[in-house]
Amino acid sequence: MEKVTTYAKLATEELDQTLYQDTGIYRPLQFTGGTTSPLLLDSVIEDLLTYWQEPSKMRPGFKVIDSTVYTPIFFSKINGTYKDANAYYQLIDNLRQAPHIYFSESPHLTTSSFTQTQGIRYHNLSHLNTTYTPKSYTHNELNSLSQLIDLEGRLDRDSLKKHPFYTSLKIKRESLQNFILQKLEETLNSKNQQQFLFSVSDLDKVRLIANVLTCDAKLLELIEHYDFTGLVPKIVLYLNTNENFHTDDVLLLSLFRNMGLDIILLSPNGAHTIEQFIPSSHMTHIQLECFADHYPLKAPTQKKSFFSKLFR
Repeated sequence: MEKVTTYAKLATEELDQTLYQDTGIYRPLQFTGGTTSPLLLDSVIEDLLTYWQEPSKMRPGFKVIDSTVYTPIFFSKINGTYKDANAYYQLIDNLRQAPHIYFSESPHLTTSSFTQTQGIRYHNLSHLNTTYTPKSYTHNELNSLSQLIDLEGRLDRDSLKKHPFYTSLKIKRESLQNFILQKLEETLNSKNQQQFLFSVSDLDKVRLIANVLTCDAKLLELIEHYDFTGLVPKIVLYLNTNENFHTDDVLLLSLFRNMGLDIILLSPNGAHTIEQFIPSSHMTHIQLECFADHYPLKAPTQKKSFFSKLFR
């Protein structure tokens, strides 16, 4: 069909070139068709509180080169608590008040005992009132996915988009699909294995693909609404036990880190968990005043003073 460009469209394109190209001013969703390159913020707790709800473009180190947005992110494990329990719960509240956040009291974004036939169960806070239908993988389904990835981690995207597991992504906008697949390839690429302290097997790679294509819709929503120069989506995990991560969870967390999401792990007892999987150079550690075991996520009751009881 023949197309005629209007004068308003031409004026808009000219304005876009003048106002939004290399000026430090960005229009909403300007880089939807681009990509991210995360920059790890080597920070302390004060930085976290200062920049937690600041847009990416306001954080130290932010820059844009061509269509790549270099997004400063937090990937931090906060060990211990404050001696003042109220101060610690206030810190958690400050983190949870951010928009576009996924909060869980479990280290498992997928399942801790994944096998070829076991369903994936998601672990979220009860207050979310959300249930998920478990997905189960057969040997043939996993084998069919393994045939879509080469030794370097490159995906046969055309064939993958025809796979039954791809249904959840098929309705997403095309630029978002391409972004997810690109970051998936980056995480699977054999040249990037230094980001892990364990050897990523071929089965690990296939499981990551399966977990991405069947993951919690709330995790996909974080990416779906991500404006690379704007507010950074966040994953916060509260680790109140000695339960450890599974390689599936570590790979999925690394994928979201590579996308440019903020990730905070709160560990009141400071257990040696994620450190078994991720090198210290790929994340930061923040130490608080003391350690505490079995620290339920419930703010302590405020004691009423004598005068408040007298004049209530």
